[in-house]
Amino acid sequence: DARIEACASGHEALGVCAVTRPSLVLTDLQMPGMSGEELAEEIRRLHPDGRGAMMTGMPPKGFVGLTKPFGLSQLAAFLRKQGLE
Repeated sequence: DARIEACASGHEALGVCAVTRPSLVLTDLQMPGMSGEELAEEIRRLHPDGRGAMMTGMPPKGFVGLTKPFGLSQLAAFLRKQGLE
């Protein structure tokens, strides 16, 4: 049973991850209140074996993740390539 949980901020996502163990976290690199990197670090503390991916509309040099905009087929291909499906 797959379930998608949309969160408005990193702090909200942390709250969700504190009470559930997500199978995958997809976060934006830039968010209000905390960066995607900060969120990923906090989630790793909660779930050291958790899996995640990042997306951004303005990729920094060397960024490995999804560049927006992207479609579902591009998301699926990226997750497969990263072994995150």
